[in-house]
Amino acid sequence: MSEKRRKNGKQQSCEPCRKAKVKCDHASPVCGRCRIRGRASQCYYHPAPLTKPRLNATSTTQTDRYGIFGISSALPSHGDQPDFRRDSTAFDHLLAAAAADHEIVVPNTPEAVESNHNESGYLGATSYTNALLESAPKEYRSPTNHTSSDFGLNTMSSDGVMDHNKAEFLKKGADVLAIIPRLLPVFPMFPSYQTQTNLAIVPLPIVVHTAEFLEQLVTNHDFLQIERERMQICSRMLVNTSRPLKVSPEMTGSQFHLQFTGDNFRFETLAWMFALAGVGILCGEEKVFGGRESEARAIRMRIRELIIASDACIEICASYGISTVNDVFIWGMLQNTVLTTMYHGDSSYIATRRAADLATAIFALGIHQECKISENVPGFLTHCRRKTFAGSYYIDKTIATFVGRPPRIPMRFSDIQAPLDVSDDTILGGPEIINDEVSKLDPEGYNPDGKFHPNTSLRTRFKMSVIREKILELSLGNDKTDLDNKAQHLTNELEALWESLPRWLKFDDKTDDARRWAKTHTFYTDYLYSHFLLERIRATKCRSGGERHLHVSREMLTTVLMVSKRVFWCQSDWFLLFYGLPAAAVLAADLLRAQQLGLSATESPSLTHRASIIRNLSVFLAALESAAQADLGNRRACTDARDTLGRILDAILDPNPPPSSQRSRQSDEQPASQMIDAVVDQWPFGDDLFGLNGEALPWDPFMAGLDEIDLSTPFQQG
Repeated sequence: MSEKRRKNGKQQSCEPCRKAKVKCDHASPVCGRCRIRGRASQCYYHPAPLTKPRLNATSTTQTDRYGIFGISSALPSHGDQPDFRRDSTAFDHLLAAAAADHEIVVPNTPEAVESNHNESGYLGATSYTNALLESAPKEYRSPTNHTSSDFGLNTMSSDGVMDHNKAEFLKKGADVLAIIPRLLPVFPMFPSYQTQTNLAIVPLPIVVHTAEFLEQLVTNHDFLQIERERMQICSRMLVNTSRPLKVSPEMTGSQFHLQFTGDNFRFETLAWMFALAGVGILCGEEKVFGGRESEARAIRMRIRELIIASDACIEICASYGISTVNDVFIWGMLQNTVLTTMYHGDSSYIATRRAADLATAIFALGIHQECKISENVPGFLTHCRRKTFAGSYYIDKTIATFVGRPPRIPMRFSDIQAPLDVSDDTILGGPEIINDEVSKLDPEGYNPDGKFHPNTSLRTRFKMSVIREKILELSLGNDKTDLDNKAQHLTNELEALWESLPRWLKFDDKTDDARRWAKTHTFYTDYLYSHFLLERIRATKCRSGGERHLHVSREMLTTVLMVSKRVFWCQSDWFLLFYGLPAAAVLAADLLRAQQLGLSATESPSLTHRASIIRNLSVFLAALESAAQADLGNRRACTDARDTLGRILDAILDPNPPPSSQRSRQSDEQPASQMIDAVVDQWPFGDDLFGLNGEALPWDPFMAGLDEIDLSTPFQQG
């Protein structure tokens, strides 16, 4: 390359250095700064850097150079689609324009209308089309509607797609595009988050390459700061969003990636990436905003912005008329659900509504049926859909347990397989590589090398969630017959599942591998919690097994508090409320009653471990205090639980009645039963948290008369 000089005689800087306003060493073909930063593919010397391209098809030169979204097509091209598994620089080839001859138009053209069918998605055996499609000979069927899963009605008018809301969508989409540059500090956190989370449903190479596309979009687009230019990009994205993703059995992962990036950039992509960035910020180990004092406020403001942006993209997809629910849309819905629960709180109506939308999308795409996800679908996408269903199923059961409501994705209507324990590279590597790795798995579907893949967590969580759904049926269902035997049967099933897991998935507190410790700790805690729920059924509905209930509560609280020894702790508020609060509430209430009734250790099993329980309760209260400082959705629940348990613990540690002068001031104090009700309000165990129903349990006669408990006066036994 000949030396480039500006009009003033100075050497020309490459585009990344020029836009970042940093010193360039002017090396050719790639400057040293870009080489050090790993951006060799983005380094080039623009012949006229201050000349903006015209975003239309009238100038072949400009369109070829920048593509519709300003991505340079001068990057290396090797013809064939790149293989994410083999080529770490594969994204270089994905940036070339896929449809450079399309003109960016306001999306009310016949093309947009024709491609936007408002299809119904998956339709099952009782659907209105099933009998027609099964009975009618093939030659009489509509040429575009061959199966019940893609039979739909065109409800769009010839005047355009939602034309009356066109301006609103363009304005909203343009505002969303302006937020993209603020994602750049978060992108480097994605690989770390993907290895930590239990919900890595999208293969890491696809995540990374999508982030790189957005990064290069920002780098090559000064006009992202100009609303008119953003609206032109938005109009093209709306056209793309109105078209269905085209999937064929022979498609590779990189070809599928081209369907929602580059010149096929869609709003589903942004919905997914905005939500993923928000979760990455909350769970990332790196600090990306300011100093310590401003960290919490900056994070909360950024998370709110990302939620609004992701919600706006989802609304555009749904309202504008996304042709059918697709995989990228569900990825966005799932990550949006996770982020919404973290920001607004797991029991908020907004979070539960978003989870309901996710369940609806899962069924609309039909990925709950194994035969449907492998029908005319490439192999890698079949495995991705298993991951997607497993993650959605786990979220559904977790929220259902948290709020004490029926789950929305019942397994009895699904026959999909659990994700196999193979790596993301294997999934994207092609049928031969997948079959070779699957043949090496053990009989339980896990890899024999003890490696933690994203599918390892998804497979384990999915299998445990199947049992959790059965537990929820016992806890929340109306069938009260033979509960003791049913609970025992589920206990045996749970223990058999736990024993079937490979040894390297069992929790070991002494391991030095922080990632292994965190993963196995969550598995073990979830296993204990399922035991807790089963023992609670026995204690509350069968009037048996109270001592076992206290034992598993004690073990679960101890296990929950182990996590405080680790520096990295994502979603501590949720973890404490979901796993710790039920156990702490049971133990605190039992100690209070035993003390005020003057029971001995033989009459109250919890008194045998009184000192250790009080120590753990004190540590738990401190953990709740710390979690409440995060100023996120579960803050109030943490604060209320801390205050209620704190008053109970004070009464346990100071059993003497207060002086008469203080007693008059405490006449309006809450009795213990109301204190416990405050915990119940924040945690959905029903109206009878400890299984009393105003009666004494066979194993603990002192529990009669709970409603009369008052912390201001001691119990009178007998």
